[in-house]
Amino acid sequence: IRAPQRLTACGSDRSSLWNDIPQHRERLAFTFASYNGGRSRMLRAQERCAAECAVWAQVTPYAPEETSGYVARIMRLMGYEQP
Repeated sequence: IRAPQRLTACGSDRSSLWNDIPQHRERLAFTFASYNGGRSRMLRAQERCAAECAVWAQVTPYAPEETSGYVARIMRLMGYEQP
């Protein structure tokens, strides 16, 4: 991933799909996860979560490993630290 700025623009366009998530950082994480793994798959992962399901770190165990790694990498490139 060489241009995280481009992904930020993409994420901003698609983040409205996750309007029910109040925190911007979390909404971005779910948006990038949806881009990589598919929105329906992320919704299923969120449904399986028993904890705070609007927090990406709580949903990560139920998401595909590739998607979890992708989101971590993008968020790190954007300057967000893991919680």
